[in-house]
Amino acid sequence: MQWIYQNFYVFELIGIAILSVAAAFVERWSFRKVRNRAEKKARIWSNPLVYALDVPSRIFIWWTGAYCAMRVLVNQFEPARLLLINWLPNLYQVGAVLLLVWILFRFISELEDKIGAGQKLKYDQSTAQGIIRILKIFLFFFGGLGVFQALGVPLSGLLAFGGMGGVALGFAAKDLLSNLFGRLMIFLDRQFEIGDWIASPDRQIEGIVEHIGWRLTQVRTLEKRELFIPNSIFSTIILENISRMSRRKMKAHLQISYADHVKMSSILQDLTQMLQNHPAVDSAYDYFANIVEFGPHGLELQIQAYTQYKETLSFQKAQQDILLQALQIIALHGACIARPYTVRD
Repeated sequence: MQWIYQNFYVFELIGIAILSVAAAFVERWSFRKVRNRAEKKARIWSNPLVYALDVPSRIFIWWTGAYCAMRVLVNQFEPARLLLINWLPNLYQVGAVLLLVWILFRFISELEDKIGAGQKLKYDQSTAQGIIRILKIFLFFFGGLGVFQALGVPLSGLLAFGGMGGVALGFAAKDLLSNLFGRLMIFLDRQFEIGDWIASPDRQIEGIVEHIGWRLTQVRTLEKRELFIPNSIFSTIILENISRMSRRKMKAHLQISYADHVKMSSILQDLTQMLQNHPAVDSAYDYFANIVEFGPHGLELQIQAYTQYKETLSFQKAQQDILLQALQIIALHGACIARPYTVRD
């Protein structure tokens, strides 16, 4: 009995090992059930959450078992107990913080992969990716603070040092920080997203947004060239998001010969009727065919309407059809398009 009393820590170690194995088995079995249920529901957050918790939770069980075993062993040896008894709780807390950060990072990364794979979202893909990147920055920042807190480092001094370092870093990396804040403003203001057609007359920028990074935004121009734009520029220029226009306006000018001025009333009436009945014209918006001025070679006729097509190819086809029908109407009335002429002495 005396041997058992003197070596009771051996039975404690065996008990810790048995409990760790049992907890790992229960964890494995329960996660298999939860994973099957999450795959059936197919929610955007359920599968990443199960994936994020699976491996770290198993490591946490063995980490807790190792911590308990180390406490048992340390208490048996006086020199080690004096050296490690105060550090073991801190090391355990550091491991717990790192595991929590790892879980959140795995969850955010898996969620980002699902968004990149085209998972349907309530918000646009660009906004979701921006939120995820900001969450990663906050995760590493607060995770680092948690590690220092677990090690007993005073956070007040650390934050004061970080404040002075931040000022120095701000002066050294002013352009980089301005681009980072520019990316944040793009996210908050939602000026554009990936796939939008944007244009700026200030900087002769026009094209399709392909990527929005923390420093640069990548735009594919209409000539199929890549354009890399620093994010800070978007806070200082006038930007037009062409993809968000509700309707696309067509406007055309024709000059009818002055000799056909008596036919203009019937021509304008038929042109207006054509615009009203054309399937590509949105009659909820203003449309008209009017004489706007006396041109140098004939009566200046303006045709204007809003089409239901925003995409360039469809819009051009609709505009072409409207102009061809306008020429047919003018020809049916026996009128002619005015042609430039010169007066010779």
